[in-house]
Order: sequence, then structure tokens, then C-alpha cells
Amino acid sequence: MSTPPNSDFRATAPPAASPRPFHFPEVERLTLPNGLRILLARSGDAPLTAVRVVVRDGSDQDPDGRAGLASLTSEMLDEGTATRGAIDIASEVADLGASLGTGADWDASYVALDVLSRNLIAGLELVADVVRHPAFDDAELDRVRDERLTSIIQNRDEASVVAGETFARIVFGSSPYGSPSIGTEESVRAVSREEIARFHATRYRPANLSIAITGDFEARPAVRLVESLLGDWSGGNAPERREIDPREPSKSSITLVDRPQSVQSEIRIGHIGLDRATPDYFPVVVMNAILGGVFTSRLNMNLRERNAFTYHVRSGFGMRRGRGPFVVSTAVRNEVTGAAVREILEELRRIGSGDVTREELAEVKNYIGGVFPQSVATASSLAGRLEEMEVHALSPEWFDHYRDRLAAVTADDVVRVAREHVWPDRASIVVVGSAAEVRPQLEGMGELLVVSC
Repeated sequence: MSTPPNSDFRATAPPAASPRPFHFPEVERLTLPNGLRILLARSGDAPLTAVRVVVRDGSDQDPDGRAGLASLTSEMLDEGTATRGAIDIASEVADLGASLGTGADWDASYVALDVLSRNLIAGLELVADVVRHPAFDDAELDRVRDERLTSIIQNRDEASVVAGETFARIVFGSSPYGSPSIGTEESVRAVSREEIARFHATRYRPANLSIAITGDFEARPAVRLVESLLGDWSGGNAPERREIDPREPSKSSITLVDRPQSVQSEIRIGHIGLDRATPDYFPVVVMNAILGGVFTSRLNMNLRERNAFTYHVRSGFGMRRGRGPFVVSTAVRNEVTGAAVREILEELRRIGSGDVTREELAEVKNYIGGVFPQSVATASSLAGRLEEMEVHALSPEWFDHYRDRLAAVTADDVVRVAREHVWPDRASIVVVGSAAEVRPQLEGMGELLVVSC
């Protein structure tokens, strides 16, 4: 077979083009007399509309001993209302060609509807009923509770889940962040129907709610419809919030969770991180991308490419309304567990050493800035950004200048935030694996506690 002319063209990647201009869609905001906030953003050509109801309280407001209450409350919303049963709701959603979901994260609770634009009226009527008039039927709650308990029990066999939950418990202690957001077996069994109803009555108030509508719709009719469905809903002011202020560590610790049958180790290394309101948001995003936030990161090039310890390793700051975690996560073979821990700690020290190159800085900033417009490319993803705006009190201009702020991050910024916010000598190290194989590798690295799985 003859060689095609210019066959070496694949040897050199084509030069990157200049980023296309990007402007965040215009957002219209208004507030009803009862305090309900409405956000509207038209975008796209597809005949689809996304609706998001945001309750500005989530699992961080779970009372002591009731981990999972916020997520149980949100899960029960579409399990029946005063006029619709769970099957009725599911059938109606299917007839509308829509998807309906409910849930809660650490910062907020949500109802999400994606619907054909021509069915927006019926979809909003359903959403309003689900948010405002949940029945919290005892039989449905028993079923949901049993499903939740089954998941919690099954999670005990997942080393990755055990590692994550152990890490959270060590770093955050008895605060809500120290327990899984889905709850524990004890807390889920203890939650009563009355507590769920009370959480809903307290947190699901118009003054504590926002509704975002994005995609293909007409603004004025949509506002009038929301007013007719939710405008007469009263409930008083937004409730007080419980603030979470975890204690910073004074030294490192190593916890080994013994799973004798494990052939690999789940590793978590980290500490308390930052809240979403940090003024260092953009330098930290860039710094973490270099460290372990993208495939070409230092951690991945070290543990995967150079040492072949793992398929993947990543680092991340869980920026919440309170200070969430900073954590490095990976899984490695038992026999290289100690070496992997040492390499991770070395990379955590190195990122603050001042050796950030111009090339890796430019590559990371170009990547993050280049993929950002994709995060608002659909009605659903745009609605997610509006959720973020509401929960964290961001303006549309914050997103409009997102890439400019990324571009302004310097190597000195990266080194500074690494030194301030990454603490390799005060890290909590959690390993879930076979103690017989792994313990000798960890001894001598610090105070070691071995516990049963």
C-alpha cells in the first residue's frame, strides 16, 4: 500500500483558535409580594423549557441526630400531593413528555422540571402542587425509607463510600458535614413523618424559595402563571440558618479501615477547605486544576502515567455555603499504597513551591475557559447556573466575566493560594484496604489508627 502524501500531518496538533466571544444570557429578576424570587432567562432554539425551584436550605440544616432529613423531605415531594398520588404524578410527567426530579445537596433543596415548551403551563401547575402541597403519605414514606436503608446498608460494601464517609467524619466531626447527606441507618430510622412535615413547613416558605425558568418561553405569561399558582402562598420570613464553622486541624492523622478481602486501597487525603464565597475562587480553581482537577494534572501524570499506581486520581475543593472539604481521591493496588500516599503528599507540597510553568498555567486556563460556555449550552444547564446564582448570591455579571477572571490568574496567584489553602502537614489521611498488607507501608508516616470496617 502506498503512503498517502503528507501523511505526517498527524504528528503536529493544529494550533488552537482564539476563544469565541461569550456572553451569559440576560437574566430578568423579580420578587413577588410573598418573597418568592423569580429568575427568567431565554436561551436556545430548541422548544424546551427548564424550571427549577430552589429552596435555599439543604442537608446542612439537618438537626443533630437527623442526618438525611432534608434529602428525605425532598424525595417525598413527588410521592404524592393532596390531590395527586405518586402514580398520578409519574403518569402526568410521562404524558407531558417531561422529566421531574427532586433532591437536596448540602446547600439547597430542589425540584427540577424539563418539559416541552408547549406543555409549560401544565408542567408548572404540577411543580407548584408538588412543592406546595406534598402529602407525606405514611405508606409512601415507609417505602422510601426502606429503599434508603437498603442503599445505606449496601454502601457498607463499597470501599469508595466507606472511605468518603470516614474522611468526612474525621474532618468535620459532629457537624452536619460529618454525616452522609442521605443519612445513617440510625438517623433514617428515627426520622418521623411529623419531622418531615415540620422541615417542609419551616424551610419551604415563599421567602426562602426561588424559581428559575430558562429556555424557550414567553416571560410575561410565565410570570403571571407563577403568580396565580404561588402568589397567594404565605409563610413568613425565611428561617434562620445554622452556620457550619468546622475546626481546623493542628496536625496530620492516618486512619486505616481494615477490609481484609480488599485487593486495592481507597485513599482520601485532605482537610477543611473553603466556602463558595471565598475571594480566592478563581486562583483556587486554576491551582486545583494544575494539581489534580484535569486529566493532565500533576497528580494524574505522577500516579497514573509515571508510576502506574492507578487509573485515575483527582483533587477538589467542595466549596459550599460553609467551608467544605479539600480532598485527593484515588484507588491503588495494595502493594503500592504507601508509595502512593507519599507521592500525593509530595505533590501537595510541590504545588506551593513556586515551580508553576507558563505553559501549564496557560493550558489549564485555556481548558477551563474553553469548556465553560458548554455549561450553559442547554436550558437545563443554564437553569443549573441560575440555581448557583441564587444559592450563593451571585450576579449574572459574575458568569459573564468568568473567563476574564480566569485569564487574570497569574502563577504567583497559584502559588499563593496553594500555600494558604493546601496543608500537606495537617492532612487527614484515610485508607480503606487490607491492614495486613497496607499497615507496614503506613507505619512511620505519622500517628496511625486502625479500625474495623
